[in-house]
Amino acid sequence: MIKKVADQVKEILENSKEARNSDRILYYLLLQRVDESMLDVSVKEFLLYADHVPNFESVRRSRQKVQEKYPELRASDKVQDYKYEREKEFMDFAVTY
Repeated sequence: MIKKVADQVKEILENSKEARNSDRILYYLLLQRVDESMLDVSVKEFLLYADHVPNFESVRRSRQKVQEKYPELRASDKVQDYKYEREKEFMDFAVTY
């Protein structure tokens, strides 16, 4: 399943610049492919019964690996800079605690 998720993530990133910049958009587009009916359920139903769709973290990790391997599918410079700053903030926070 992980390989299949990575393949789908790569295909989505190839076709959607917006998905390259947002994991939420990427996940939404992936759900459309996997089970479009999940887009119409409540959050409660999704969290309790969505065992057949990839979890958000798996999609995020797949996106990260795909973007490492295929630099042309990376987020825009602006988004990359923002993520880098957020990562630095988190590292500072983590070191403090």
